[in-house]
Amino acid sequence: MNIVSGCVLHFEGGNPLEISRAELKQKFADETEEKLCFLDFDKGNASGSMRFKEEGSAKRAMEAFLGDDGKFEVGGVELKFKVLEDEEEKEYWEKFRQARQSKGNQRGKSSGRRGGGRRAFKRGGDGYQGSRKKRFRDN
Repeated sequence: MNIVSGCVLHFEGGNPLEISRAELKQKFADETEEKLCFLDFDKGNASGSMRFKEEGSAKRAMEAFLGDDGKFEVGGVELKFKVLEDEEEKEYWEKFRQARQSKGNQRGKSSGRRGGGRRAFKRGGDGYQGSRKKRFRDN
């Protein structure tokens, strides 16, 4: 895992944001030229984080978002930004690593059932039917 410092920007609003993740991502992308790699946010949450591609890009993005008036509103909610540094940044990357690892552990696991379930066997005049192979009796 490639850890880049200064690329995580945390945002928080006083109220839950009633905007979709895709809409929020587009709004952020419209305001800055920094390459947004990941947006950690779900509709209805009051806060989230975004990760950019390059070192130091979170600070540049924050400056672009705040602009001249120092405010950034989404859906009538003013957002406050903070670049994660030191311990906060380490905690973010640790949570990211754990989430990525647990997601990787889930790959390839089945839901507990194996095979096609129950098969109905019917007695016929010349053998059993319902299986993929027909079995015939000599008698």
